[in-house]
Amino acid sequence: MKQELKKIQNLFSANKFELVIEKSKKMIKKDPSQIPFYNYLALSYRELGKFNIAEEILQNALKIKPNAQSVLNNLGANYRAKGEYIEAEKYLEQALSNNSNDINALCNYANVKRDKNEFDESIKYYEKAYSINSKISTIVINLAGAYQIVGKFEISKKYLEVFLKENPNNVIAHKLLSTITDYKTNNKHQNQMLTIIDKHSFDNLDAATLN
Repeated sequence: MKQELKKIQNLFSANKFELVIEKSKKMIKKDPSQIPFYNYLALSYRELGKFNIAEEILQNALKIKPNAQSVLNNLGANYRAKGEYIEAEKYLEQALSNNSNDINALCNYANVKRDKNEFDESIKYYEKAYSINSKISTIVINLAGAYQIVGKFEISKKYLEVFLKENPNNVIAHKLLSTITDYKTNNKHQNQMLTIIDKHSFDNLDAATLN
């Protein structure tokens, strides 16, 4: 079972969603109690834009295990993708009630709040996720981006600069920082970007993103 799950994980990472669907269905047929296969099946359908099918699969998984944290998270994210924010909040709040330090639930909930233009609430949940793990790039970038939306550019800049010290080749963080940096002669960040490009640390597409 573990070997099959690993194969499916690898296929999902390779964006081979049709194969993931095929193999996940077979594994669920063998053992309907295995929640991870429901998740990969639903996520593959979601990646293919089939949100209603993904929802049905996840709801079936909840019938088997009503408090499955991963399923609650995925349902919340799926409803968010459909723009059904009330439903998204309901499942993510249940996930956070089960585990208030669940980073996935915190970030998904923050994303919903951001989509609803509730930026202060969004920042609160991104901040909590950051306090748990400050190394995850998506948390840092979303948090910094949220601060930029509310006009708190210096706070955004602080988070990005700290992150880039340990992750100097992260293109998105550089791009986000460049939007709030006033470039003058011998600006440190500008020189850093030019040095990275000169050393070919980015591929051509990444270099173009910085221009």
